[in-house]
Formats: sequence, C-alpha cells, structure tokens
Amino acid sequence: LVSIVVSDNEPLDNLTWASLATLCEIAIVNPQLVSQCGIVQALLRGLLKCFSSRISETVVLTLSYLLNHPDSRKYVRPHLDIQSLLAPITDLHYRYLVEDVDSSLTKTDQERRVEAAKMAITSLLKSWSGLLSLCSFDSNGISAL
Repeated sequence: LVSIVVSDNEPLDNLTWASLATLCEIAIVNPQLVSQCGIVQALLRGLLKCFSSRISETVVLTLSYLLNHPDSRKYVRPHLDIQSLLAPITDLHYRYLVEDVDSSLTKTDQERRVEAAKMAITSLLKSWSGLLSLCSFDSNGISAL
C-alpha cells in the first residue's frame, strides 16, 4: 500500500486513493505499524499529490489523531513531517520529484501542490494538536509561514 501511494503514477487512479484511505485506517488502528513501515511519510506524499479537499482533510485528521494521543505521538516527528507539508509554500526551490525540470507541466504541478499544501495547513490549523504542532518550538512551522 505504501508503494502504491508513494509511486509517481499519473494520472492518479482509484487504487491510489483507496490505498491512501486504507493507510489512514491502518494508522489509526495500529499506530506502532506506522513507524515500522513509513506510513507517515507515505501519507504526507499522498497528501501533496491529492487535490481533493475531502481526501486531504481525511489524511490531516489522521495525522492529527496520531499527534493527539500520547501513545502514538512518538511515531510522528512534527519538526520533520510537518515541515514537509510547509515546503511547497515556504521553500523557494521546492521540487516534488528530483527529476523535475522547468516546464509548463511542472509549473502547473507546483501550483497544484501549493494549493494542496494550503488545504492541508488549513485543515491542520482546525485541530488543537495540529495547531500545537505548528506552534511548537522545535518545528518552526508558524514562523516559516
């Protein structure tokens, strides 16, 4: 499931969205598996690929759930993971893929990723755990925005 979400297939198909939803459910049911399989990084990459507000909000709520509970909080690294959500907005030379070159398609994709990041940050700010993770001293999230 992680491989399907992280793969860079275009256009995005229903299997990718179903895999992303299944990873969200796995993260809630078994938080320990999150750290062993790299599910948080897969959720974040999938979040930047999705341009649907419903799917984006589902992934952000899953991350907020993980941040909210003390048992699962240790599996999410806010100073690294949350920064990857902010990167399309705050990083001047942000590239989703290493192979990205300057083309009109890439510019459109970058604009769409900025919009996806805006939706994710908006959803993150709607929860206490998301707000606190953005405002924490070591994450530097709010000051970067």
